[in-house]
Amino acid sequence: MIKSTEKGKYGDARTGYKESLIETSIVSFTSLPNGRSYQIENYLVGDNGAKLLYGEQFSKFISNSELTALDSYIESLGVSFTKEVDGVIVELSSNEREWAKLPYGLLYFVKTDFILDENGSPTGLTVFMLLPEKWVLC
Repeated sequence: MIKSTEKGKYGDARTGYKESLIETSIVSFTSLPNGRSYQIENYLVGDNGAKLLYGEQFSKFISNSELTALDSYIESLGVSFTKEVDGVIVELSSNEREWAKLPYGLLYFVKTDFILDENGSPTGLTVFMLLPEKWVLC
């Protein structure tokens, strides 16, 4: 869904940091009365393109108000959520549309969720110690 354009750091200070290109995917989501819960996986991408799951699948909850703001943001991008069927362009179904929007939402949240320093201030770095502009859609 999204990937880094340069190698990010993973590991910890105790065992030492390593570097790898990263791909991040949403593998499923569950709609709840107060928002959605997304299941996310991170992959380390080797120089030969081989992918290795990094850590375990984890969940991220997005509230209804955050989803509304995110929908507005995605709509502002002017992305067309259509497909071709028998030579005719048609709108995606509601379910297809939600899945098609996932990469845009994931990219938005990764680019705006900064690592905090020891004082709780944003560092300007995202997960895997990457600058926001180093993340793109796959």
